[in-house]
Amino acid sequence: MSCQLPLILGIETSGREGSLALVRGEDIVADRQLETKGRRHAQTLVAELAQMCREAQVQPHEITAVSVSIGPGSFTGLRVGCTVAKTFCYTTGAKLLAVDSLLASATASGGEHRQVWAIEDAQRGELFVGHYQRSSIGFLRSDAIQIVKSREWLAGLTTTDVLIGPGLSRIVELSTAAQRIEASIAAPPATTIARLAQKLYDQAQFSDPWTLEPFYARLSAAEEKAAKG
Repeated sequence: MSCQLPLILGIETSGREGSLALVRGEDIVADRQLETKGRRHAQTLVAELAQMCREAQVQPHEITAVSVSIGPGSFTGLRVGCTVAKTFCYTTGAKLLAVDSLLASATASGGEHRQVWAIEDAQRGELFVGHYQRSSIGFLRSDAIQIVKSREWLAGLTTTDVLIGPGLSRIVELSTAAQRIEASIAAPPATTIARLAQKLYDQAQFSDPWTLEPFYARLSAAEEKAAKG
């Protein structure tokens, strides 16, 4: 019986900087940054994925599992990323693994912080916010993900709070409070998505390709308008 580590495809399209990766254990087999101009990664994801596999000389059926960042984040990016991940699993029989986008931001931050706030832009002057605490097995979310008004939320922070994640690039100019906080602006790379998924794979925490949906955290503007109408 083979004990070869699984080859996991990571897909990250929750924010402005999309990426792909093929990871086996600690080894990065391949990785690829997606086109960011106008968020074109939503349009080019399939072609970029095919190109990465060709360059790495990996056949689709060799990929054991597909991990995807499920949100919160960009509605379009999440929808496209999840659709591609589910379709790939339908086609190849690979396992599907869903990863919390804000957990990926916290994990990718590095450092030795015991707790961090991971944030993502929620548009309309708001943020998606998750609080994560370090444990012996990595970061764990301490409460439900919230949607907060960025100005008010920032005003309530202290100099001991650590902010992580791509949402910071959108709000750092909104409040002097942000200048007093140790901050790291980084989009979680697909390598982090794949490595977090390794733990899910080991625990057989697979998602169903037929039922998995992105975690949008709220209705889109169009859905909210329709609901009010």
